[in-house]
Amino acid sequence: MAQAVPVNPITTNSPFTGAFPITGQSVDLSKKIDSNVVPENERQAWKIQVIDDPRLAAKVQFQKDLQAKLEEIRQEAVKARALDNDIDPVLPEAYNDAFSLLEMFFDHNISIPHIGWSEDGSIGFEWRPKNGIVTMGIYGDDLVIYGVFFEKNRQVDGVCSLSDTALLEGFLETLKRLL
Repeated sequence: MAQAVPVNPITTNSPFTGAFPITGQSVDLSKKIDSNVVPENERQAWKIQVIDDPRLAAKVQFQKDLQAKLEEIRQEAVKARALDNDIDPVLPEAYNDAFSLLEMFFDHNISIPHIGWSEDGSIGFEWRPKNGIVTMGIYGDDLVIYGVFFEKNRQVDGVCSLSDTALLEGFLETLKRLL
């Protein structure tokens, strides 16, 4: 059995210290939690024993790697903005939305894209499937702006809300087929 480390539920363990917390996303442990949940004291959070599960372990590692990558991107964007005020800042909400969407990619077995930032203040995703390109821009406003270009004849673009789960699920399935 693996054991989760104690965490204070009021504060965040995000590596984005002082910048923003990543909120609203958690690993679904509902089928993997031992009933031994006991608070040690008022200042310390709950201890949970997690049953070994390769998919869960992979997701936890993925989340850690993703937080590190987004922090790296955040630092790059901040440095670039310090050198050029014409570059729009990437809002903390954009990192949160990017994290949420990338977790959905993991859950739907969608390949992880190249991730970067843009001078217009977005987090960008890009895939290069055979004979095409798929791009997404995330600005932190709960929207995903996407474009799919295959040769000159097949082009699709649009906007999808992260909070519209039905539309987003269909979009993710289409994305999975394209890649």
